Amino acid sequence: MSLEGYQVNNFQIIRQVGSGVYGLVFHVYDSITKFEFAMKVILKSSIDSFLETYSKEESEERNLHLQKELIDFFQKNQNKLNIPAVDLQSIKDLTPDQLSKIPQYNEIWMQLQVHSHKNVVTVYQVLESSVATFLIMDYYETDLFNSIVNLKTFANDGELIKRTFLQICSAVKYCHETGIYHCDIKPENIVLDNDNNAYLCDFGLATTNPNLSPNTNVGSTYYIAPEKILYFNDHESQSTKLPTKTGDVWSLGILLINLICIRNPWLKAHQTEDKTFFHFVKDSNVLQKILPLSDDLYNLLVKVLQINPFKRISIDELMKEVCLIKSFTNDNGPLSNVPEYTDLLRDITDPYYDFQGKSNEDNYYHYLSETEEDEEKTTETTIKEVNIEQQQLKTVIDNTLYQSSKDISSCVTLGDKTLDNEPIFKSALNMMTYTGLSSDATICGSDSSDYPLLFHDEQRNSTNINDQDDLRVNLSS
Repeated sequence: MSLEGYQVNNFQIIRQVGSGVYGLVFHVYDSITKFEFAMKVILKSSIDSFLETYSKEESEERNLHLQKELIDFFQKNQNKLNIPAVDLQSIKDLTPDQLSKIPQYNEIWMQLQVHSHKNVVTVYQVLESSVATFLIMDYYETDLFNSIVNLKTFANDGELIKRTFLQICSAVKYCHETGIYHCDIKPENIVLDNDNNAYLCDFGLATTNPNLSPNTNVGSTYYIAPEKILYFNDHESQSTKLPTKTGDVWSLGILLINLICIRNPWLKAHQTEDKTFFHFVKDSNVLQKILPLSDDLYNLLVKVLQINPFKRISIDELMKEVCLIKSFTNDNGPLSNVPEYTDLLRDITDPYYDFQGKSNEDNYYHYLSETEEDEEKTTETTIKEVNIEQQQLKTVIDNTLYQSSKDISSCVTLGDKTLDNEPIFKSALNMMTYTGLSSDATICGSDSSDYPLLFHDEQRNSTNINDQDDLRVNLSS
């Protein structure tokens, strides 16, 4: 089944580039402006499963069902939909009570709060039909996972690692200061333009809750912080309010390891279910035994990967230390000697857009303001429809982190990857047998009796592990 050639207003579908439990993502072409975009389609039939989880096979079956439902909808409308746009400000102004009644808007609402930042994927239009909500966003050609693993973009360029990582940190810091916590930071959720500038995307698991709360234990096991696993499976630990934002800091630490080593240190930050993490909790020096980390990088990672979330380094401190670090690896390779970013120490403390915002959107926002009045209304929307007014034109605060402005006409890869597509162990079958993971390793959780008391001094249960086992995790399959 293919939707190639189908059209939504002036957006023609080129190909499908991603899928998930809740909808599909397409590469589309705007026949009027000649710009390329990503169009995320959230089908309303999937709303009732927003908190459910699926195996790989179930997800594939559901993806086919969503494709068929969308194709049927297009065919009933002669393969072209003419549907109204919803005013972005009206979505941004929704209250929590209103959002609870239209859960497909949660992700859009989160992203709209922060998409003015130069390193967050921009939302341009939200189109509403009786069957689905269509989200029009920036489209970039590759994501960070592909760039690290397949293209080897960062393998020999320590300065590029710093620049890209600092851009990601800048976006996450802005989200936190805006009251948004991403909760799913991983290479697949960061896209890159042709100059390797990074943009944070996919706010499907984001939250505004500063403390961990029930029913949000979803995410990639490679990047999720240990307290999140502990919290949802140990009722005793829930008496303590654990911070949400420090989980994003943990994920950034794993991401930094990805950029430098093309590896993950473990499958899951769970002491009794993962060999490497078991050793790490006993002795953090295991990181230097299994990864080629310089002393400087190791000392930084120890501050980031603190088991106790209250002791974890802040994003500001993380960014400053990355700026000053002189060596990423302990070998004689290209990452053993990296330049300092002393000139950026001042800039990174305030790396946001001013109120004038992003500059490359000028023509497109002008186009929106000129054409909105002419759009034909074919269905009722759940939010008051008003003409999209011309947005205040936005300009970028120049700083040396950026080699080019945001390129609206380049490309985006959105969508989740299961264990088969994500980084896996070299000895994946053996490790999966040990950890008890299924082929779909995107969900954390097991019986509370399995979880160690990570924040206490009690004797932890030991596990019979062969110290000679290969503890390293390949980022690529």
